[in-house]
Order: sequence, then C-alpha cells, then structure tokens
Amino acid sequence: MTVAIIGGGIKGLVSAYVLTEAGVDVVVFEKEEELGDHAKTLNFDAVDLDLGFSFLNPASYASLWEMFDILGVDVQTSDVSFSISHDKGNGYEWCSQYDFSSYFAQKKKLLNPFNWQYLTEIINFGNDVDSYLESLEKNPDIDRNETLGQFIKSRGYSENFQNTYLAPVCGSMCSSSREDVMSFSAFFVLSFFRTRHLYQLFGQP
Repeated sequence: MTVAIIGGGIKGLVSAYVLTEAGVDVVVFEKEEELGDHAKTLNFDAVDLDLGFSFLNPASYASLWEMFDILGVDVQTSDVSFSISHDKGNGYEWCSQYDFSSYFAQKKKLLNPFNWQYLTEIINFGNDVDSYLESLEKNPDIDRNETLGQFIKSRGYSENFQNTYLAPVCGSMCSSSREDVMSFSAFFVLSFFRTRHLYQLFGQP
C-alpha cells in the first residue's frame, strides 16, 4: 500500500516518518522547493540554528518531545520568564519566576490590599479559564465567537488586571496592542494559556 501525504511541513514529515517506520510506502507532495515549511535547521559557522519554534517542554509538547527523543535531537535547558513594570515603575511590577516574592518586586507593596486582590484575580483567572474551556469541550454546540474582552468583562476583572497582567502577557506572544488582544477569540487565547500553563503562578513546566 502506498500513502500520499499532501504537504511537507512538520506534520506531513512526522506522519511520513511514522508510516515509513511501520513499513508503509509513502509519497510526500510539497509545492515548495524545500521541505519543512518554516521549521528548518540552518548552519552558521558550524553551529546548527533551529528555526520555527523557540522553546518546548514535555508537558505542552509531549509528542514533539517524544519525536526529538526518538531522533536523538539535542535540546538545551532554558529559563523562560516574563516581567513587567507598569507606569514607569510607579505602578505594579512583577516577574514570572518560581517563588512567591517574584510577584511582589516592590516589597513595600506586600502590605497593600490592592496588590493581594491582584494576585487573587490571577488565581481566579486560571480557574475561570479551566471552567470555560471544559464547558466548550463538553458542549461543542456552544458559540465560540466570544472575544477575550467579552470574557473578561462578563466576569468582572479589574482594569488593573487587564493592563498589568492579561494584555502584557498576550501582547508579548503576538506583538499586539491591548485593543487587538481584547478582540481576539477567547477560546483561542485561553486555549493557548492552558496548553502552555501561562496562568500557573508556580511550577510552570
């Protein structure tokens, strides 16, 4: 039996590899001159540079991680973090390190109830994301056209939470303004958050 695969991107190539390993004859059709689409490896001065993605972890990219292990692809540990300073340091400052103190970069604000409310909103946001996505997964007929802005407004999140947490984190992923971020599909953005554990306060993979 011969199987035809349309497209020589990462999905097509992985499918071809798995089928070939199972003893199936495979023909890959690709319109471009090179396979791999935007995911490829270039060599500069004897250093291999992988293009197409910047980082992965076994929790969010289990299949890719397994494939790299099978192929013997070298991976290197990296510390991916995020920080923000709002209003030139006069507003809220925090960073996504792995201890509690990172959410209170300005120690004087430990006693400010406003900042504890902010931390509570992040925790509530994670719970709301899980509930929202589970509801959509269990009920595929539910309308998925709700925007992120509508999701946030309907649940009463503060302007501070939007300006110093949600919009900056989303904007860093897609280089978009606050207005653009809030117009995105809530399902798309929140799925991205959950898959990559972005709303976890501690123990991110």
